[in-house]
Amino acid sequence: MMPERADRGTESADRSGDERRTDILLLLAVLAGIAAVAYADKLVVTISLGYLYVLPLSLAALVFPLPVVMTLVAICVALHDWLGPFVHSGWQMLYRNLLTLFGFTTVVFFVHRLAEQSRGLTRQVRAQRDELAAELRRAAEVQQRLLPRAAPDIPGFEFAGMMSPAKQLGGDYYDYIQLLKGKVGLVIADVSGKGTEAALFMPSIEVALRMDASVSLRTDEILSTVNKVLYELANQTRYVTIFYAKLDPASRILQYTNAGHPPPLILRASADPVWLVEGGPIVGMLPDAVFEVSSVTLEPGDVVVLYTDGVVEAQSADGEFYSTERLASVARANRGMAAQELVSAIYRSVVAFTSSRELQDDLTLMVLKVAAK
Repeated sequence: MMPERADRGTESADRSGDERRTDILLLLAVLAGIAAVAYADKLVVTISLGYLYVLPLSLAALVFPLPVVMTLVAICVALHDWLGPFVHSGWQMLYRNLLTLFGFTTVVFFVHRLAEQSRGLTRQVRAQRDELAAELRRAAEVQQRLLPRAAPDIPGFEFAGMMSPAKQLGGDYYDYIQLLKGKVGLVIADVSGKGTEAALFMPSIEVALRMDASVSLRTDEILSTVNKVLYELANQTRYVTIFYAKLDPASRILQYTNAGHPPPLILRASADPVWLVEGGPIVGMLPDAVFEVSSVTLEPGDVVVLYTDGVVEAQSADGEFYSTERLASVARANRGMAAQELVSAIYRSVVAFTSSRELQDDLTLMVLKVAAK
């Protein structure tokens, strides 16, 4: 924490130094403008150019405190009286100078007042922006607490996951749900859109899933219930893609339903990837959507990779997609890693592919590894 505060202090000192240099340059510009008007006022003997002093004085009123500006006003009045094309005489000279002083002062006060109002509005906008940023940071912290803090500890299996939002808040979600008889639920979901609206909708997915998680229902039955709940909440304005699975560690059977989500893949030692596609439509758009259930028996050494479209649809600088083929290739090349290391390796591969740490979409990964015999 100390280095961070020191860095902030250095940045503040740098800004103060820049502001002082800017003020000096502006003051020199104002003085140069006054000198130029004074020189022109002296050269032209037929008419008075004193009104041109308003230009540098207006600039000064925009940026400098009022006492400084009034000092410049007095200098301009004196220069106009000294160099202007007027014949000096007693009360006429006094009247002319008072009128000039009044005119310059009126303009200066008007411009200075506008500048103060503008600065006040700017401060207000900055305060509101900072307050909003603080609220978003707190919301992001709450959202992170909704994600699992630890993976299930089941002998013979490894679990890992991560969610990296494109903005401060994300619309992706993943979780592990403890079920009856030692089973575990695996869920990964993607709310349509990204940012604050998607993030606010995300907790409803967790609530809807966990309502029936403790009941021995099939994955298709659970998603049917979730679909009805989200349909009522979203009112057809937002949809969710969900992959929900139940793992029975004793039999290694993975029962699943894929509701419009990018199909997870199973990597096996000597076979092409198995894509988990069976399920049904997206969730939250059709009140009577029908979902199907499927199952697969995991083999020793299998690696299951779940992901959102922020992975496979990440784009390179020339517009190429990361693609499911590249995902399968990277996962296979690193399948010997621990589950968390594999998640990190895929994430680094996506970031390297896009040549940017600024993600275009939320990115979420889950990995399930079955221990080899």
